[in-house]
Amino acid sequence: MRNGFTRIFNETMRSLLSFSVGAFMCAVAFHAAQAQDDPFAAAGATQQGSNPFGFHDLERNANRAIDLGTDPQSDATQSELERLRYAADTGNEVAMWQLGRYYAENANGSEDHARAFDMFSRLVAAEGDHSPYSPRAPYVAHALTQLGSYYREGIPGSTIEKNREAAWRMFYTAGNLYRNPNALFSLSEMCDGEGGFHCTPRQGLRWLNLAAERGHVGAQARLGYRLFEGEGIGRSPVQGLMWLTIAQERAHTVREAWVTKLHERAFSVASADQRDEALRRAEDWMRVNCADARVC
Repeated sequence: MRNGFTRIFNETMRSLLSFSVGAFMCAVAFHAAQAQDDPFAAAGATQQGSNPFGFHDLERNANRAIDLGTDPQSDATQSELERLRYAADTGNEVAMWQLGRYYAENANGSEDHARAFDMFSRLVAAEGDHSPYSPRAPYVAHALTQLGSYYREGIPGSTIEKNREAAWRMFYTAGNLYRNPNALFSLSEMCDGEGGFHCTPRQGLRWLNLAAERGHVGAQARLGYRLFEGEGIGRSPVQGLMWLTIAQERAHTVREAWVTKLHERAFSVASADQRDEALRRAEDWMRVNCADARVC
C-alpha cells in the first residue's frame, strides 16, 4: 500500500512541481540578468565535480544557523549564503533546505518568499523516491509543509497564487507519509475551518491527535481544550487538562500566549483531583516523550 501511495504521489508531484517551478521563474524572472554576473550560479552549472567551498560536511552540520550578525548584508552573511547557493546548485539537498529556510524566516518581501518557494520545490523534486526512510526525509517533509503553507495563502506580489488543492496535497503527503506535525496540524485546521476540505470531522480530529502526539504545541492545546469541553468529542476533563498542561509547559513565545489563556480557563474550573491527576499524566508524558528531540 505504501508503495502504491508513493507512486501516485510521485506522479502528482512531477506535474505539480513543473507548474511550481515555472510559476517561480515567472515571478522572479528579473533575477536572470543578475545571475549572469554571478560566478557561483555559473559554477553550479558547469563544475559539478569541484567544490571550492568544502561543503562536504554540510549534512553533519545541517542545523547550524547562518550567522546573520546585526546586518543581513554583512560580508559574513553574504559569504555563507554564497556557500549555500553553490552547494544547492551542485545538487546538495540539505543546502537547498537551509537556503529555503533562510529565505522564509528572513523574508523581506515577496521576492524572498518566492526564493524560498523555489528552493523547497527544488528539494522536493530532487528527492525522487519520496520515502519516509530516506536520510533526507526530514528535510523533504519540512519542504512539503512550507510549500503547503505558501499554496494555502499564496505569495502576494508574485505569481504563486492561493491553491487550496495544492496545499492539501502537500500537507497530506508531509503528514501521512512523513508524519510531519506541522502538516498534520494544518490538515486538521483545513478540515475543521475551511469547509470540511476532503475530510470528515473525525479525520480532522485524528490528525489533530497525531499532531499532538508528535509534539505540536498548538495541536496539544486545541486537542486539550476540545477534550476538556467535549467539543466534537466525548468530554474527558482530566485528559484534556493533561494536554493543556503539556502545551502550557512547552509554550515559550508570544505567539503562543493563547495557549496560556486556554490552560488558565480550564484550570480555573477543574476540581483539585482533576488538576492533580492531569499534572501526573502530563509529567509522565513529558518524561517519556521529551527525551526525543523530535517531539519536544
